Amino acid sequence: MAEAQVENEPRNLRCPICLETLDSPKALTCLHTFCEKCICKHVRGEGVEWTQADQRKCPMCRTPVPAPTAQQTPEDWAAKLPTISIIQASMEMDQTSKDTVVNCQPCLTDGKRNMCVAFFVTCSEYLCQVCYDCHKKFKMSKDHTITIPSTPDNSVLPETKDELFRCTKHMKKYTYVCLQDKDLCCSKCAVTDHKNCKDLFLIENVANGCKENSEMKKVLGNLDGLRNMFITLLENSSIILQIKEWTQAVKELTDVLEISTLEKLEQVYKEDALTISDQVAECKSAIAAVETSKNLLIEETKSDSDDTKTFMVLTRVSQQVKRYIQKHDVAQNTFKNVQILFERDKNFEGMIQTLSSLGQIIRKSCQLQGLSSDRSYEKSKMLLPCVQPDSMITFNAKLPDDEKCCNIYSGIFLPDDRFVVSDQRNRKLKLFDKCFHCVSYLRITEEPRFVCNVDPGTVAVTSSGQRVHIVSVANQIIKLNTLTVDGDCFGIASSEQNIIIDKFVQGQYFLDIYDMSYQVIRRIQRPNKTNSYYNTLSVSPDGKDIYCTGGNTICTIGINGKLINTFQSNDLTDALGITVDKNGIIYCCGCKSKTVIQVTARGRQLGVLLSNDHGLKSPFGVSLNDKNNKIIIFESQSEEMKVFRLI
Repeated sequence: MAEAQVENEPRNLRCPICLETLDSPKALTCLHTFCEKCICKHVRGEGVEWTQADQRKCPMCRTPVPAPTAQQTPEDWAAKLPTISIIQASMEMDQTSKDTVVNCQPCLTDGKRNMCVAFFVTCSEYLCQVCYDCHKKFKMSKDHTITIPSTPDNSVLPETKDELFRCTKHMKKYTYVCLQDKDLCCSKCAVTDHKNCKDLFLIENVANGCKENSEMKKVLGNLDGLRNMFITLLENSSIILQIKEWTQAVKELTDVLEISTLEKLEQVYKEDALTISDQVAECKSAIAAVETSKNLLIEETKSDSDDTKTFMVLTRVSQQVKRYIQKHDVAQNTFKNVQILFERDKNFEGMIQTLSSLGQIIRKSCQLQGLSSDRSYEKSKMLLPCVQPDSMITFNAKLPDDEKCCNIYSGIFLPDDRFVVSDQRNRKLKLFDKCFHCVSYLRITEEPRFVCNVDPGTVAVTSSGQRVHIVSVANQIIKLNTLTVDGDCFGIASSEQNIIIDKFVQGQYFLDIYDMSYQVIRRIQRPNKTNSYYNTLSVSPDGKDIYCTGGNTICTIGINGKLINTFQSNDLTDALGITVDKNGIIYCCGCKSKTVIQVTARGRQLGVLLSNDHGLKSPFGVSLNDKNNKIIIFESQSEEMKVFRLI
């Protein structure tokens, strides 16, 4: 048996029989876990025959253990019990952390190895006791932020209240605030980093009333939301408890099936096993930090301190909120933005003899709620659309009077489920009803290219010859107007306020932004990564971001011309057609990868919606109908179009 010192071991990593750290952890049907040797010894019993069934029970809850075959030895039976790899990985990570010794960094420069006692965040150095004492004596470093060595370098730690009033760069008191950058400044910061800023003011001139203003309420709300978000991430690791509750109700009938379910769960967790323990600790650390920041703000609102100090506290905590958001995103990415649920099998009671498991371990894409930030379209509890099995409909766009084989360059759904396509070879704009019958078409003198909705009854189509045609599709296709532009135009997209056209002008690629009266209001130079001949565009639901494809890249560009992010993936080669659904999820075709992928507005891949397995050969264009949950794919150099239903 183990001695008293094992009390320092985490309780869930100890064997209930020998009280030592688990060695080759094996789980019984009740989910209690033991060393392989310990459970083998227990079921064998002292002086008891292996054939006596009353000895084969869990030593913790007395649940019957599935009977072995007559040919099995106790050792063989124990070896075939499911190994809980999550616990095994946790023990390995725990042992690694114990074996790691952090040395004093200044002493290492002299060839000495002294164990550190503190980490100075401001200097980014580990210090031993001697160096620590010296560091605290110096005027310039005595107020530096300190953490204990066991705290990871990238942990989210709330700052002390005194540090909120002092510039960490120059160690001087904050006296100014830059409203342009939303940052506090000392006198040195004001003349160095903010010398060109126009909105630089003394703090006392803008701090009046900050305890009661909307910014205070917004930050407090953000802190509450952050706390809930990190708690939700922790709940993602509680799937085993859910399975135990369901298993308890039916375990007399499901001993063997439970083992099968646990094996499926182990497969789901396998890829995340090496990181889940670290992220749980990170989430707990972040929750504590958010609570500290919230209490600090509440204390300030109740205190008698002047508005100047309160304003400085509010500004610094607002900056911390941004760091907490970044921390949450890192944790969320580690968990792969997936909530793991246990779904009961509805047919279980009536069909138990035909089942192979208790239910399904399913992955559902979700977003966390409770944060007021600029992430407008990554909303909570939003299920990721997927293709309904056997829902594909293929139809041909060629008309009887077409002189050539069709080349469907692009197309769009209209709000009433009709859709418009541009046939480049036959120089036609074709209107189809929801039953895939062509009801009208318009001949165009140039080759039509990309199409976008302007309003429910109007579309715009780019064409060769530096022209954009405005066309009515209310009943029949009728050309309303033609714009002549200053360059060869390709992709086109629109929002409620603007129309964006992709152009090639004098050897350079631009995005020209028009108002709804077709007047140019801004010109943006397209990023180099998307400088290719075929470029398609789409716009975020709020009209603030433009999504542009080219090469193997998706670029997100603000309506103000600022490059926000770029996205590339092994699942996306030769990025072409692009569209966005009402929730802000981006759908993009990879012509050479034969895929349609789903990406968030922040440039994180959610999955592959369609692939060669769905019959894609060279997807060139894509359009969505959010209302009727349909997606249409246009193949390169093809007359065929494929329509899928989404669920």
